Amino acid sequence: MRTLLAACLVAFAAFLCGPAGAQGMKLPPFASSPAPPAPDYAKPGSWAALPTGADTADATPAGLADHQADAPADVFYIHPTTYLQGPTWNAAIDEEKSSTRLDEVVVKAQASAFNGCCRVFAPRYRQVHLLGFVGPNAEEAPKALAIAYEDVRAAFAYYLKTWNKDRPIVIASHSQGSRFALWLVQDVIEKDPKLLERFVAGYILGYAIPLDVYDRTLSIVKPCRSISDTRCILNWSTYAEGFEAGRSREVIHRYPGNVWEANGDKPLQCNNPLMWTEGATPEWAPASLHKGALAFPEGDAPLPALVAGEVSARCHDGGLFVTMAKTSPFASMHRDGNYHNQDIGLFYGNVRENAAARVEAFVRGAHLGQVIDLKHLVPKTSFDEMPVPPAPDYANPISWGALPWRLDFADFAPKGESDNQAMADVDVFFLYPTTFLFDEGWNSPIDHAVATARVDQGVLKHQASAFSGCCRIFAPRYRQATLVSFFPNYAADGQKAQELAYGDVKQAFAYYLEHYNEGRPFILASHSQGTRHLIALLADVLAKSPARERLVAAYAIGYPLPLAHYGGDYGDIVECRAADDTDCVVNYGTYGEGGPPPPGKNASFQCSNPLSWDDPGAKAPASKNLGALVGAVLHDPIPATVPGRIGAQCRDGTLWADVPEDSRWYALRQKPNNYHNQDYSLFYMNLRENAAVRVAAYKRAHDAN
Repeated sequence: MRTLLAACLVAFAAFLCGPAGAQGMKLPPFASSPAPPAPDYAKPGSWAALPTGADTADATPAGLADHQADAPADVFYIHPTTYLQGPTWNAAIDEEKSSTRLDEVVVKAQASAFNGCCRVFAPRYRQVHLLGFVGPNAEEAPKALAIAYEDVRAAFAYYLKTWNKDRPIVIASHSQGSRFALWLVQDVIEKDPKLLERFVAGYILGYAIPLDVYDRTLSIVKPCRSISDTRCILNWSTYAEGFEAGRSREVIHRYPGNVWEANGDKPLQCNNPLMWTEGATPEWAPASLHKGALAFPEGDAPLPALVAGEVSARCHDGGLFVTMAKTSPFASMHRDGNYHNQDIGLFYGNVRENAAARVEAFVRGAHLGQVIDLKHLVPKTSFDEMPVPPAPDYANPISWGALPWRLDFADFAPKGESDNQAMADVDVFFLYPTTFLFDEGWNSPIDHAVATARVDQGVLKHQASAFSGCCRIFAPRYRQATLVSFFPNYAADGQKAQELAYGDVKQAFAYYLEHYNEGRPFILASHSQGTRHLIALLADVLAKSPARERLVAAYAIGYPLPLAHYGGDYGDIVECRAADDTDCVVNYGTYGEGGPPPPGKNASFQCSNPLSWDDPGAKAPASKNLGALVGAVLHDPIPATVPGRIGAQCRDGTLWADVPEDSRWYALRQKPNNYHNQDYSLFYMNLRENAAVRVAAYKRAHDAN
């Protein structure tokens, strides 16, 4: 009996677990169904979970621990429908059967997924009857929903006033609860700037969200697109492969002006919890990425260990479709192909791990682009004593920060510009700079929460996107060396860390050439540490490879490049000396006029001037600058670039920029006059235009041959 209860308790509509013919079952008229008493959230009994007492949200699968006592963030969890039988539209919060289902199964199997990162707060509320969403009852459902949502808002207000104390907040929900979670984000969180600053993410699951919600009702919060985005929403509804996600099309949404619309044929949001990407993908996320499903136990037994490696998944047609072996214990836990009641359970391990990653990214400052003090960057042991992070598998999409056929941060473009990857017939292979600024190891895991957030939200959005006008963008994740590996005092360990990182880059490039390139021309682009690896790749691989004939140009920016490479280990690859040169390398590093020169740089190093490609030594005036980039946080659109503010000149191997002191770029410099972090931003539109010029020149030359 308990097994059947666990399988059916979180149903959103009668087609999932209700009796045959539930579509025609009718509740009494709403006017004749008196609302139960409103909860008093000052009373502990009005909460299904509080971190101050023992409850089923404290449960953990075998081998895992409840970290609520020292968690840096909170989760506000809004439960799904457990009111399956009863005479009224809204359930009293102490209605026996629905409360038992909530406490013994739902909180234990869903809310507990967040006790590894957060204190768990789960209010009871006057939830709407299961039948309120179907058949002849749907017309009066908004009235019952209003009562339930009134409770959720009151509970959230009490939580903020009494317990939050300005802590970061995760919103989590399922099914009926997700409707109210979405409203809470749009009606409360987005309306309060201070509250929005503390919003980590929303796991709003089991309730199909059309993408037009983000244009019509939300102005700041956007869909999550990567493993560690913050101030965003995750959403999926799970189906067995081979079935249709038709029920997701029937869900209705409230829009401004109290307009209600069904999803119909609208594009729907879908995040894949195995890869944390958003949107349809042709490839399946493999079961090797599955961190564990939860098999709910009989009776009052503790949660068993998670079962990992069971599920493959992909998003298409607005649904998250899954496959697994027929012998899997989870294979039959669906109703007519709908895994609604397993939206969290099938991916319990992934949700639990990812919630912790997003909280870490938020708490450690990735959402604000903060930099940790240098004294915290030195690893505690030598390279040989430090565990090596797992190697990337470039056959898995999760090992790529950008791929042209999926939504990612490289798709952003400044206002007035377009992302042309879908129609581009040239590729760019982009290597990102150092974003791992911690003492946790000599090399970063490719899924390190903060380092990955900085790659995605900072680098891909503001550097790699410069090439989206001409090219498809491929950006591999690699086990980047920590920042101090480039300091002379740590040369021995640092060299080993850099070699490990370069090994990943070589493998990624080989995989790209074999599986993705398909004989297309390509650009190589990079910054900082990425350029260190690109400089080596040019000599070690490309100069000796048949693929060398397809090289349009290399933009090796932000790391010194000695001119001695040319005519030596670069073979016949040359320095770019004109705007339309191809089969050549662009290189520069930016410092501000009037400040001290960089140590060790002189005329023996290359310097390309992105404002004066044909004459880098000329003093190019600001009028030559087609547009410097002003960054935008998270999912905010990139504003139009600003032309005509910054001039530049190459002298003694360094690009000297004339940056106005009243500008944002000047304020963001590394003092006293280092613009390393803005090597791309200061000349963004010149780089974007020049990439297109070189692509056109390459095509002309090869068409002529």
